[in-house]
Parts: sequence; structure tokens; C-alpha cells
Amino acid sequence: MIGFQNKYKTWIWPIIWALLFFALFNLFQEIFGGEARKVHKFIRQAERVVEKKNLFVCVNMISNDYADNFGNDRQSLTYLIKEIFGYYRKLFIRIEKIEIELGEEQGRAHAEILASVIGEARDNSREKIMEGERGKLKIRLKKEEREWKLLEVESFDALRIMGESVT
Repeated sequence: MIGFQNKYKTWIWPIIWALLFFALFNLFQEIFGGEARKVHKFIRQAERVVEKKNLFVCVNMISNDYADNFGNDRQSLTYLIKEIFGYYRKLFIRIEKIEIELGEEQGRAHAEILASVIGEARDNSREKIMEGERGKLKIRLKKEEREWKLLEVESFDALRIMGESVT
């Protein structure tokens, strides 16, 4: 019985120390990780929110000053997101690469995202919305009220949304 307790103690302390180190490292990264880390976290949060089709959180992540090369503003983008969430039963997103560049002006950032997005429509058909190099997006972000917000989205290639090609 004594051998078991000693063996147990020799295994438990390294595990406790490893968990403590991991927790402190993540806390340090959260506090001192810098703006690039916060932008990365914003993009990953947006990925989860879109997959869950949470319209209210999505809209909250968009800047009031949003404008893109398709002529959308915040209101029309909100309507488009609502239509997309209604058309697709499920959305699957896999971000393959994120390159972040903080802008020269304070509170601005640019990111290039390479992602694959597949939408499953109500009739169970699947559609590749973005894929590989065709899934490259450039986004601009703006810091508003200490939070990053989406300011612009630019697509390098035509996207296929709700059965139609969008350029």
C-alpha cells in the first residue's frame, strides 16, 4: 500500500505542475499577447459564431462603418447573413491560414484568411462556398470601444452562395 501512494505522488505532482504552467501561460498570453493575438481570437470567435449561426453575435461583430466592394453596408450585410443562415441548415468552416498585419494607425488591422466553407442546404445538398486558394479573404478590422469589429471584407475570387456565383 505504501508503494502505491509513493508511486501516485510521483505521478501527480508533474501533472499538477504541467497544468499550472499551462494555465499561467494562457493567462499571460491573454493579458500580454498583444493586439495580433486579440485579432486572431476575434477571427476564431467569428468562425464559431457563424458555424453556430448566431445572428445577434455576428451582427455585433460588424462595425457601424462597414463597407465592402460589393456595395454592402452594415445593414445590407446583416440582411445577407440572415438570408444565408436561413438558406443553409449547417455551415462548416475550416480556417487553414491566418496572416495578421496591424495597421499603422492605432486600432486598425488587416488579415488574410485562407478557409474552406461548405454549406449544407435544407434539401441536404452540399455546396462549396469557399475552398483552398479560392477561399482567400482579406478583411479589415477596426477597434471600437476596446473590441475589434469587422470593417470590410474583400474576396479574391467569386464565391458560390445560395446556388449563385457572387463576384
